[in-house]
Amino acid sequence: MARAGAHKWIAGICTKTIRFCSDRRGVAAVEFAFIVPVLLIMYFMTMEASQAIETSKKVSRIGSMVADLVTQQQTITAADLDAIMQIGNSTLQPYNRSTPEIIITAIQVTDETTPKVLVVWSRKMVGSAFSAATAKNSITKVPPALEIKGTFLIRVES
Repeated sequence: MARAGAHKWIAGICTKTIRFCSDRRGVAAVEFAFIVPVLLIMYFMTMEASQAIETSKKVSRIGSMVADLVTQQQTITAADLDAIMQIGNSTLQPYNRSTPEIIITAIQVTDETTPKVLVVWSRKMVGSAFSAATAKNSITKVPPALEIKGTFLIRVES
């Protein structure tokens, strides 16, 4: 008799298992539960990647924009440079993820037989603090193609 009860119990479990496996109700909900986390991760990764690319473009644009504004001036003061760097800083909005740093350096290539590349003036902005960057008349480097006697260059680092 005990054996018959065990056999009935096993048969009942097998029947319930077969019925459970053949029941297709809720399959879409289970698939959805597996796929949603993957889709959400892909969505947020795409959003972060697009913001990173846009921020990179804006940082690159800061250099050219600031250099253009500086070179359009006949004479320039430290206050003018600070204002131009503030404009460059505002282009990072709304992607202000870290403290921006902008350095503007005026470079003179001398007329000597072996030209020297000297800093004429330099100004730096870190966050909202402004200061002198590289010392006047210190030697700096430029690409060899730009090392032309008697030239004046503006270098912007962002």
